Amino acid sequence: MLQLTLNYRDSVLAREQRAAPGLVVAGDRIPDATDLLWNGKPARLFDVLRGPRATVLAIGEGWGEALAALRARFPEAQLALVQVGANGQVVDAAGRLQAGLGITGAPLLVIRPDKYLGLATDRADAAAVEACLQRLIG
Repeated sequence: MLQLTLNYRDSVLAREQRAAPGLVVAGDRIPDATDLLWNGKPARLFDVLRGPRATVLAIGEGWGEALAALRARFPEAQLALVQVGANGQVVDAAGRLQAGLGITGAPLLVIRPDKYLGLATDRADAAAVEACLQRLIG
């Protein structure tokens, strides 16, 4: 419980850019979500985030170009790119991921390896995403 109350909202490692932030904002720890399908198999959000690298969760449609640019810029060993949606690697049919984060719309989230939200944006701002990743990955 203590980790869920600790946040880094005022840190240089947290940047909130959504017009209408959800319950969880940049600098907060990401809560787990259940009842997801990851590549067709049952999973939790923390299964998707497992490992020593940052993860970009692109929720909804419209992030294909941004994900392609990130894929070309950062090696898979440093950055996981995950599309969440009906046709993505992760399917949230029950809506638990979006409900747990208080998400409306289709944001792009950069999640640090310690499961804190580094960047939340609803803008196709490649420079902001790359700047966040540079601070995290180098």
